[in-house]
Amino acid sequence: MSDKQFRLQKVLDVRESVEKEKQKLLSLSKRKLKSQEKQLRDIEAQKGDFTKKMNNIDRQKVRESIGKHNYLSTLHETIVKKLSEIKSTKSDVEKKRQDLLKAVKDKKSLEKLKEKQRLETIKTQQAKEQFFLDEVAQRSKGMNQ
Repeated sequence: MSDKQFRLQKVLDVRESVEKEKQKLLSLSKRKLKSQEKQLRDIEAQKGDFTKKMNNIDRQKVRESIGKHNYLSTLHETIVKKLSEIKSTKSDVEKKRQDLLKAVKDKKSLEKLKEKQRLETIKTQQAKEQFFLDEVAQRSKGMNQ
């Protein structure tokens, strides 16, 4: 083909690296979200177990009941905080997903431009070859007459 370099190759390379970085960031955010969701499930299970245990005891001392109620309140507050963290992380995951999509689109647009330039180069080279072959044919026709 041609030794001609795609003039925006460096930009394409940068966009490819940006895309890879965005993929890494999205992956990290997804892992963080999964971890937080697991922590929430664990806390909710702990709360459920404790509630069952508390409901099974008929009579307790007042101090124990207050302490256990406080413990339940703490678990509830922890769940609320974890839900807030998860909401924030989900938002972060979505933002990183959008960043990745933009990086992919940017890279693809340059790849299309590169392919178009490659096809134009091939077309130009084929036209030159055809012109050369036509010239050779004209000269050999002229010599044979």
